[in-house]
Amino acid sequence: MPDMPWRFLRVWSRRSLARGADLHVAGIEHLPADGPALLVVRHVHHQRDGEALLAAIERPVHLVVAIDWPTNRATRSALAAACRWARWPAVIRPESALGANRANARRCNARAMREAVELLDEGRLVAVFPEAYPDIDNNPRPDTLPAGALPFRSGFERLERLANQGGKQTPIVPVGISFEPGERARISLRFGAAIHRRGLDDDALRRTVEAEVRRLSEG
Repeated sequence: MPDMPWRFLRVWSRRSLARGADLHVAGIEHLPADGPALLVVRHVHHQRDGEALLAAIERPVHLVVAIDWPTNRATRSALAAACRWARWPAVIRPESALGANRANARRCNARAMREAVELLDEGRLVAVFPEAYPDIDNNPRPDTLPAGALPFRSGFERLERLANQGGKQTPIVPVGISFEPGERARISLRFGAAIHRRGLDDDALRRTVEAEVRRLSEG
């Protein structure tokens, strides 16, 4: 069964959230019932963000994830293998130790872009986190980056452009997340109305989507 990884991860995510968090979802009706969509998501927690998406969305969703954080090669290889199993495009961030090998990082990220386009071509949901680093993380973000919300990086605009070649209509769905830590964390996941490029250049599209994701994250 092609979506068995998603089914497994969805059950795992729901059980994990049930043990330690309360999830509140709003605006799920903005997510198309079928066909492709690019979810652009606020990044707050290294684990809970993905769990919330998997638990809330009734359709298979493929997360674009960074595989550069494990310092142990065996752990990193296992993470890469898990991403291939789940069909989660894997990227390397330039600030990471792996990112120092620019040629390897470019190859990895180009492959992730191709895989994400293929998933959208198949009519699937792909979720990206343009901030690249969460606020709450087991592996601290580089000292060169400030604390709190980070500006959106470029990349998802190119993915949208490639996915919509030939007149295709792949919407961008902005997704806000707020996270209140505690003995039981409170996670609010808010989906906004679809955004279409409609003549916007990449910079304008990125600013438009970022502003909406920020608004949704504030509640």
